[in-house]
Amino acid sequence: MHASAVKISDVKYIGLRGTYISKNSIDFRCSKTIPCTNIVLDDIDIKPAVLHVDPNHYNNLGSVSVRCINAYGIVQDFSNPTLNYCLN
Repeated sequence: MHASAVKISDVKYIGLRGTYISKNSIDFRCSKTIPCTNIVLDDIDIKPAVLHVDPNHYNNLGSVSVRCINAYGIVQDFSNPTLNYCLN
């Protein structure tokens, strides 16, 4: 069986606004063999959504997780959540 991958590069997220309902509001999980490259995150502002569900289902939702695995690029301007360590 051969593994397959899609190369993702030269993607820009600019002026992204909105809300999230999961802990992984930003999740770049790219291949170690073919990483994501030249990703630009610029002026990102996403916040937790107000939920009317069982609070135990979304334990501590305000503490967002940002995951960047094998993703490379730059973070420009203010970003919420903080993305300074992402895309290294």
